[in-house]
Amino acid sequence: QKLKGIYKEFLFLKNLKKQKNLDAGIVSCYHLGQVILYRLYGYLFNFPLVYNYVEMAHSLDSRRALRLKINDYLFERFLIPSMDGAFPISEVLMEHYKKIAPKKGILKIPILCEFEKFDVEVEKPKRDYFLFCGALAYQETVNFILEAYDLLPKEC
Repeated sequence: QKLKGIYKEFLFLKNLKKQKNLDAGIVSCYHLGQVILYRLYGYLFNFPLVYNYVEMAHSLDSRRALRLKINDYLFERFLIPSMDGAFPISEVLMEHYKKIAPKKGILKIPILCEFEKFDVEVEKPKRDYFLFCGALAYQETVNFILEAYDLLPKEC
């Protein structure tokens, strides 16, 4: 299925380029192989790649396995600087990208939120509950939640 997906993705991008509907690609993952594949697509179909820079992979606690450390080292050392530009979300990431890729395009897109929209009266729930709002990609958070469930009494 994965090979079929790669092939269909290739055909999809080829078709977009043929229709002149492929201006750029935005990469938002840490997987070395996948990003190398997108670099190849960018080269083959002549479109720039921009990195959606939201975190430094090596600083995540969930990425301590040796294979992930190697992936992150190569990714941060070679692939991020090879991008045609970046969308960092903070000053720290912006400064870091300027340092590793000084001649590349950069546009800070901070995470914005209008907190007053969430300042609403909420009825107290009738019983305790556990709620997860977020992406499954954050394995560290998912593991934390599952471990918290394990601490609950069995009758809950």
